[in-house]
Amino acid sequence: GQPVYELAGSEALQAEVLAPEAMLAVLTPGAAAEVRLPAFPDRTVRGVVSEIAAEAEAGAAFRVKARLENPPEGVKTGFSVSVTFEIPSRAGAAELPLSALLYETASSPPTAGEAARVWVVDAAETDPVVRRREVRIEGIVGNQVLVVDGLEPGERVVTAGVALLTEGERVRLWSLPE
Repeated sequence: GQPVYELAGSEALQAEVLAPEAMLAVLTPGAAAEVRLPAFPDRTVRGVVSEIAAEAEAGAAFRVKARLENPPEGVKTGFSVSVTFEIPSRAGAAELPLSALLYETASSPPTAGEAARVWVVDAAETDPVVRRREVRIEGIVGNQVLVVDGLEPGERVVTAGVALLTEGERVRLWSLPE
């Protein structure tokens, strides 16, 4: 009933990390990853996401596995790694800082598919004013939120001081000092 020895093949090494749930909206199997191994500080290894867990483990984090392509000779199972995922930009998605979201009733950022509100500058009038606009979120990556519906190309969105504004308030557009 006791194992006598254990075999481990190096041809199918994988990096395993826990990713926050917000990242799952934009991370898919087949996505590219850059894997750094502290044991080999001069090298990075390309990886490909091979598996995303269906259930959360620690808090709201999900196990993600990336298969290593051409790992350096001498890599062993159990080595620690640092993984950076390449997140494809969504066609038609606007990237806004989280600071642009207006928190009227919620205390946490929306998740993929949910609605959020932002202030859009209406420059059609003599003096620009702000108007509250509902947008649809595709996901949040880092401190950026991906907006897929509710904004038109070229519209200006307020990204600072959003909690201090009111509907129809006149604003002055900021520009670099000369």
